[in-house]
Amino acid sequence: MAILQYAPLCLAILVFGYYLFDPDEKRQRFGAVLRWATVLASTAMVIRLFALFLGRRYEFAYVFENSSQDLEFIYRFSAVWAGQAGTFLLWYWFTALLLVFMVRPQDMRNQVWCAVGFVLVLIGVFLAIESPFALVSREELETLRSQMARGMLAPGFLNSAGLPADGQGLNPILKNPWMAIHPPLIFIGYGLAAAPFALAAAAVAKRQINSWAHPARIWSALAWAFLGAGIFCGSYWAYIILGWGGYWGWDPVENASLLPWIALAALSHGLIIQGGGKRFSSWNLLLAFVPLAMVFVTTFLTRSGALAEFSVHSFQKSLLFYPIAMTLAAVCAVSLGLWIFALGARIATNRADSAPKWGHRLLSWTIVLMIMLLGFVMLGTLFPLLSGIPVIRSLPMISGMAAGGAATVDQSYYNKTTFFSMFLIGGILIACPFLFVRAARGAAGRARTIAGTLGAIAGAALLAASAPKASSGTILVLSYALALMAGATAAINIANVLHFYRLKNWSLGGYTVHAGVGLLTLGVLTTSFGSREQQVSLSTGQTVKGKIAEVTLTNVEFDAKHEQGIAILDIRRGAKTQIAAVRFNVGETRRAPTPTILSSLASDLYIIPESFSAMPGGMPGGGMPQAAPGMGMMDEQDLPEGDTVTRTQSVRAGQAELLLIGWDLASGGMEQGSLNVQLQITDASGQRQITAPFNAMGGAQNSPAITLDDGTKVRVLRINVNKRQPDQEFAVLEIIEPQSRAPRMRPGRYADPYIIQASFSVAQAPEASPEPGHEGHDHEEIMESGAVPGSPAPETAPDAEQDVQNLPPGHPPMPEGMDGMGSGMPGGMQGMGDMGGMGGAMPPGHPPAGMGGMGGAVQVRILTKPFVVLLWLGMLLITAGAAAASLRGRGKSKAND
Repeated sequence: MAILQYAPLCLAILVFGYYLFDPDEKRQRFGAVLRWATVLASTAMVIRLFALFLGRRYEFAYVFENSSQDLEFIYRFSAVWAGQAGTFLLWYWFTALLLVFMVRPQDMRNQVWCAVGFVLVLIGVFLAIESPFALVSREELETLRSQMARGMLAPGFLNSAGLPADGQGLNPILKNPWMAIHPPLIFIGYGLAAAPFALAAAAVAKRQINSWAHPARIWSALAWAFLGAGIFCGSYWAYIILGWGGYWGWDPVENASLLPWIALAALSHGLIIQGGGKRFSSWNLLLAFVPLAMVFVTTFLTRSGALAEFSVHSFQKSLLFYPIAMTLAAVCAVSLGLWIFALGARIATNRADSAPKWGHRLLSWTIVLMIMLLGFVMLGTLFPLLSGIPVIRSLPMISGMAAGGAATVDQSYYNKTTFFSMFLIGGILIACPFLFVRAARGAAGRARTIAGTLGAIAGAALLAASAPKASSGTILVLSYALALMAGATAAINIANVLHFYRLKNWSLGGYTVHAGVGLLTLGVLTTSFGSREQQVSLSTGQTVKGKIAEVTLTNVEFDAKHEQGIAILDIRRGAKTQIAAVRFNVGETRRAPTPTILSSLASDLYIIPESFSAMPGGMPGGGMPQAAPGMGMMDEQDLPEGDTVTRTQSVRAGQAELLLIGWDLASGGMEQGSLNVQLQITDASGQRQITAPFNAMGGAQNSPAITLDDGTKVRVLRINVNKRQPDQEFAVLEIIEPQSRAPRMRPGRYADPYIIQASFSVAQAPEASPEPGHEGHDHEEIMESGAVPGSPAPETAPDAEQDVQNLPPGHPPMPEGMDGMGSGMPGGMQGMGDMGGMGGAMPPGHPPAGMGGMGGAVQVRILTKPFVVLLWLGMLLITAGAAAASLRGRGKSKAND
């Protein structure tokens, strides 16, 4: 497979070298062969990689790490870009396609192809170091054989040839349609970002500063549209899947996707100023180089491991650290060198051929604001690296923020900088429709003024409706001012779009983008300042009335097929009642808690599963069962006595020491709701692993006891699985020694149980910000790194409203440090908290089929997200407007040809 590993780099070198010497027309055929060979070879490699995943070829390391036998067919496709080697191949392929699609302007296309070849060489270096076609190494195979010999893997995990017969599987949270399309959109945008770079480089080489601007405007708008679509998909995925209540978290790696997007926005506006002349041309050359540089900055931040200590999405440091750093330096050096050469040779100028119009001045200020915003985001993103340099850390402004060494900036930094930037940008977006449209005078101008006034009133009214009890202060006053501007921006630009539509003039892409920015800003404000929270703990049949909603737990189900606990909730807000099925995964530990979202135009009701307990024999219609041996509730004085053992301690069982090491669902069957408790046993014969079954449906008395070598019996009485707080996970064991060593027992009680705790390492996701503009998080880096956040609950703002309801009277107190849902219920499956599933609203009277009802208790966190639909609509309009602008430019280009 060496040819597949080095072919991309070799072909890129040939293309770059061939066109570097600007061949004459007589040798164009050979250049065409090289270009088409590169495109066809990269296409064949992508098809080959798909075939490896569909064919279950686990002897290839990339397939082994990102697929498995039980993976659904559709996700075998998306697994192709689940890791960084596959995404490098996609990036190479999308960039290579420029070699056949970039044919204008014809008099500089050789130089354009040379520049594209240069970018392909840089990406080819990555593929040569980390190829998706590499085989599983001998060392890895030896490790797998050793694990299979020790019983850690199934006997048939390696086939007769000694190669893997199964893979490690795809990260569960990536099994989602939004994550299936998010990375390709991002990498199409990365590939297209090479187009304006190539055109600007060709313009400098040919000393033709006029003809490159129009095609560059088309390609930059198209790249901007794809990157925007990718960011939207990633944000929406984070919102509906990760269960932390947000869509953007300002994580350093998450920010990286914004950098090329903002740079492309600045370039698109600069190219409007230039038009067909030399106005703003030298700055546009520089702006054309910036998006590609930002793509390589993003690559460095997300794939080199530079931020491994500061972001849950970043890869660990690898062999790619220095190659990516060197390619980034190469891009910056070439770009800066070309720009300096253009200035020195007086190829470009910033002087206008006439006095600049107010519209052009406004565009210039917009570009300055965008570059300023880019600088703010980039500074905050790179701060962990900059603060790690002793010289920089000693600066007065830095020393206080990084007193203990390298550190990330607080989210308040982004709140303040973006808030300030959006104020200035909002004012410009309101003025644009009046300055750039001649028909804005007269009646049309009055119509826009009326629309803007009504929009401003609507914006303030929406913010007031979303946060009626918000405390006063400077931030709130500024938020209302920004809401006025955002509403006016959206309304005026929508009026412009309608105006162009009536005139059958399709030059409406820019105004669609501006309207989207207004709606996006308004959506961020309403969801940030209007979000309220209610935390609810309740048992079957209990109703809790809070400030957000009245919640009733009608039933608790257990879906053995999908390894999920399901809580059926009746949620009443005003006169409206909805039924929601909140799902708690009890399966794979890598799953994040997936929320249930009840959406409406006014607000989303965002329900986050936190803790789940189910008891066999639950009473239909609600109510907790009475105390009984092996199940139900116990009074405090009836609790069996025992010792609570920390994660580093073991308990004595006869002549052996037992220690909890984890859970085993795969071999537990799950058909009858069973789950195996994995214990480490140490006795005279050595150390080994045993499995004690626990029956969640039938109770502790139906959980068979296991017998140790000395005759001691061990039975699991109850368990607590809490993936959010793994240090609170435990299993309660009944230890029954032989008759000669009978334990102390009280009539009708269990023998003294021992509580054993185990801790699991769970990566943490960045916390949600209660301040405007910073919720949720992206995307692509999670898929590629495989690092899965534990999604901790966001901190509540000081003025946030909370209703924390206690469990019903009689619920036994918890041992110190234990989860409130995991005690006093010997026969139940306790505290299945923080394990997400696909939540969803359910129609009345239609609980999930095929699941047995039982009593139980749950703990959920309910958030309101007022008018979040404005945010999604704004992002869609921005993307659609950018796409419309590129298509409009394409039509003009064909007409000119």
